[in-house]
Amino acid sequence: MAAKAQAVLLLSLVASLAAALGAQGICNMSNGDFKLCQPAAAVSDPTDGPSAECCAALGEADLACICR
Repeated sequence: MAAKAQAVLLLSLVASLAAALGAQGICNMSNGDFKLCQPAAAVSDPTDGPSAECCAALGEADLACICR
């Protein structure tokens, strides 16, 4: 359960950054990549977990970039 909460928190952070920066392509993720993760990061009625496509996009992302 803790892993799921961490994943949702990370997805929420990524989605928030995308919205704040216009998601033109930040941290090696395109606007389309962020949209793949939106269902799992939704505030109301999120999916049980990120899709395989979202996980693939996050796998290509520069996650250290998010913390800068």
